[in-house]
Amino acid sequence: MLLNKQVPPGEYRHNVVRLIFLIGTVIFFIGFIIVDQVFEQGNIGVLANRTYRVEQLYPNDITPSNWVYRSLDVFNYFWQLAWLLYSLSFIFRRSTTGYLYLSPNTLTPTFSIVYVLGFLIQTIWLLFFQKNYTIWSWIIYLVSFLLLSLALFIINNNLAVNKKIYETEGL
Repeated sequence: MLLNKQVPPGEYRHNVVRLIFLIGTVIFFIGFIIVDQVFEQGNIGVLANRTYRVEQLYPNDITPSNWVYRSLDVFNYFWQLAWLLYSLSFIFRRSTTGYLYLSPNTLTPTFSIVYVLGFLIQTIWLLFFQKNYTIWSWIIYLVSFLLLSLALFIINNNLAVNKKIYETEGL
């Protein structure tokens, strides 16, 4: 008799659509980092100007040093990459109910779509900012922030919904 919706031995199946979402999210994030670094380096062959930060357009007396921005970027990108690579390990790990990327249902396609859209819109923000459309670029940046906040809400909600499974399975 199987308890807690356990899968019989040898019955584990991958879901191709969910695999595409999971792997695609990692690929899009790495692509975003590449695009962001091209913009930050100010490659003259690709970009119209070398301006990447607002304080370069509108100087003021309280601007932090460049190393502060670089440190925050590196910390943020490593944190994002760490949990994305950890989520890739779910492809090979199983619980009693199936592969971890499928059950418990935490990394949903909705989360992946919202997360990728947040970074795609942030790339559009870089393009608008390069053209000095300051007001429009900040509106686009706000949309990106809201989408990434929504992705954070989705993942936290999914973790809360599946809390009992994580506690009983020891995940």
